[in-house]
Order: sequence, then C-alpha cells, then structure tokens
Amino acid sequence: MRRLYLPAGSRVARYELVRPIGSGGNGVVYEAIDASLGRRVAVKVCPMPGNGVLARRDQERFFREARAAAQVRHPNVVTVFDFGVEGDLAFLVMELVEGETLADLLRRERRLEVSRALDILLPILSAVAELHAHGVVHRDIKPANILLERGDSPCAKLVDFGISRFIDEPSTLTESGMTVGTPEYMAPEATRGSQVATERSDQYALGVVLYECATGTKPFRGATSYDVMDAVVRGELVPPSVLEPSLPDAFDRIVLHAMHREPHERFGSVDDLAGALLPFAVGTTLARWNRLATTPGPGRSAPAKDRGSATAACTLLVHDGIAVALRGDVFIALWKAPASMARIKWQFDVVDRFASERPGGVVALIIVLPSSSPPDGATAIEIMKRIRRVGTATRRQATVAVGGGVWQEVVKGVHRAMGRRMGPRLGRLTISGTLEGGIARLLEMKSSLTPTFAELRGEVLALHEALDVVQPDIVADLAS
Repeated sequence: MRRLYLPAGSRVARYELVRPIGSGGNGVVYEAIDASLGRRVAVKVCPMPGNGVLARRDQERFFREARAAAQVRHPNVVTVFDFGVEGDLAFLVMELVEGETLADLLRRERRLEVSRALDILLPILSAVAELHAHGVVHRDIKPANILLERGDSPCAKLVDFGISRFIDEPSTLTESGMTVGTPEYMAPEATRGSQVATERSDQYALGVVLYECATGTKPFRGATSYDVMDAVVRGELVPPSVLEPSLPDAFDRIVLHAMHREPHERFGSVDDLAGALLPFAVGTTLARWNRLATTPGPGRSAPAKDRGSATAACTLLVHDGIAVALRGDVFIALWKAPASMARIKWQFDVVDRFASERPGGVVALIIVLPSSSPPDGATAIEIMKRIRRVGTATRRQATVAVGGGVWQEVVKGVHRAMGRRMGPRLGRLTISGTLEGGIARLLEMKSSLTPTFAELRGEVLALHEALDVVQPDIVADLAS
C-alpha cells in the first residue's frame, strides 16, 4: 500500500488535517482538528484506490486495525474515536498523544536504567495483557510504537495495530505464508511464514524491547531483513549483562526466558513476565505494581496478594501526577497535579471501567492535595458530564481537600458550584477537610465488598508513597 501525503488544510470527512506527525507501513498519521467537536486528534489516512482483490484486502486490513484498537479500553492503549472511508481514502481517528516515542528516547539516551525502563514498560505489559484477553495479538511491538506522553510522569501508550490479528481470525486476512512485522522484534516462529504469531510472539517482542532498553542495542542485527531474521532463528542470544555488566544475572534470566526460541518455553503469559520483573522496580514504579501487575479487565482474571481479607485484591495506577487505588468496590484517587482536561478524562476512563464490572455500584474517595488546582470551566463541565455518565453506579463520592484555610475554601467553593448544577446527584457528593472524615463518609455507603477503615487507610498511604508525597497521619479509631 503506497503512502499518500496530503497538504495542510485538506479535509477527510469532518477532520481538517494540520500536519503530518508520523508514518507507518500502510499510512500517514496527521495532527487534525475535529470540526464538529473542535478537539485536536490524530488521524491515520491510507489510500484505498480501486476495487480489486488487493484493494479489498487492504481495506479489510485497515478496518481490522480499527477493530483491534477499539476492542480495548486501557489507559496505556491509544483510544480510537472514529474510522471510515471517504472516496478512496480510509481514515482512523485516535487521541492525539503529544510527546515522543520510546525509540526517540533511546536514540537520545542510548540505554535506560532498569527501573526507569520498567516505569515505561510495566504499563505497556499491562496493555498487551489486556489485548490478549480480548483475543488480539499486536505483532509489531517495538519502541517506535510506544508513545511517551509529555508530562511530569510520562504516560506510555501502545499504538499501531496495523498488522495485529485476532486469535480466532482465519489465515486469509493475516496472509499465511508471508512474514509480517519488524524483523529485529519478530519472534523466531513469526519469521517462518508457515507459523501464526501468538500471544507468546508478543511476549518475545517485549523481551527484545527490555533487552534494548537495558543494553542500548538490539539482540540481533544484520545488513538486510533476511540477515536479521536468520540471526533471530539461528543466532546465539548474548545475555544482556555481557553488554552491560551492571545488570544482575536475575534480569538476564527473565529476558532470556521471555525471548526463548521455543514459544512453549517462555512465560505462561505477559502477566507472568510482569510479575517476574517487579523485584527490579523501585520507588513509584514498585508502588504502582507490587500488589497487582496489571489492571483486570473483562474476561481477564487478575493476580492479587491475599492480605487476609475478602477485599485483598488491589490495583495501583499512577498517571501524570494522579495515583489511583482500586479495591473491592472502592475507587480512591490522589491528586497532586492540577485538574487538567486530560487528567480528568484518564481518571473517569478508569472509573467507568471499574464501575462497569461491579453491578452493586462503587464508592469513590477523591483526595486533592494543595499542590493541585481546581478545574477550569470547560474541565468542570467535563467532570459533571462524566459523573452523570457513571450515574447510579456511584453510590457516594467523598472529596477531601487536604490542607487548611484558603485552599479548603477554594475546593469547597468549586464543589458547591458543581453541586448546584448536579441537581439530585448532589446527595451522593460530599466534601471533607480531613482524610478520616472522607473515609467515614464513604463507609456510610459501604457494602460487603467495601474494605475496612484500616485497609482504606493503607491504600491512601500507598498512594502518597506512589506520588512521593509525605504520608499523612490518619486517625484509626473510626468504625469499620
């Protein structure tokens, strides 16, 4: 499929193209403006000339990409908004991620410390595990397809589903007998056209990315694509520590396990690979993932450490100055960063999915630190829209304004202003000046799934640790 570069100002459906920002094997990606909503988006455009067999195959492959990306709602997978065909152009509309790719970062810094690499890659492993749970194999995981969103705590997002396949998909669409992917990151079985790539092929690619991040070099290289694929199949895999002696032997074993030449000798799943990597995570990365490596989604069971309670399973997520804990039927968010539109949308995307999996509804505790700031008018409207969308699934939302005096009054003022617009929903929204007060209000609407006061206190402290914020003293004598 040939690439087609369109001039700035061109229109594809309702999207006005601003400038090209990237290209792949089957299209060009543009920054664009959605004329109906006025928002900035990324639009991938592919030419679809003619109506022969090849044109139909290209169109089927393009729509497969849209379908694969739309299968999963995950904070580390780029969100798909729209797709379609206009004339002889197919288009795919996605969220615009401003920043750089992991490939850009590696070109600039050559290699990363393992803990820093895991800060980027553990969320990507979570995203890939979620893809697999939805029956999708990505088949082109590489640094160039991992976007790092600009911010204090860059959020990594997986992109480019152009050659992905569904696990139960017939071979006609995935071109049995052909090799597809980027040779340096292809598993040995994927280089053989007669074998179909599987979830463990994606795991191999993640092992290659780990290897490259830790050593600054790819494990197999060659003058041509054929030379690279031959090295992947026949060559000797040099342990990472041979190239970077500071790397521990245990890290070698994990990477070599993920990159084993035989698929059945690799980790059982990407979740298992994430769990093996956790001992090498430190600081905020460890706080995010040490109790649950990935966020559970539909059709996917999540590992959890038993802490002696029916509500022991806990997920910790951190994104650009926000830390979130999910436990039982409780959603807790700690806000260190200002309440921007992007951060609000990320939080509510997590809430929406969490609530959808709990028929009895959820309770939410929102903790706002003095380092944060209230939303502007447009963001406040978005918050109200999203609260309405969650609807009766939220039995109570307790907001805590941490800090005294003027700051609490500011947050209370914003809360009251929003409450006046929320009508009957106001009864479910409360605000407190202390953490123990907020937890107590939340526990007024507890269910059999709701953690105890002591357990909630532990999650709040873990969130403070995740954001490197001084842990508060929380009174522990409230009824649980």
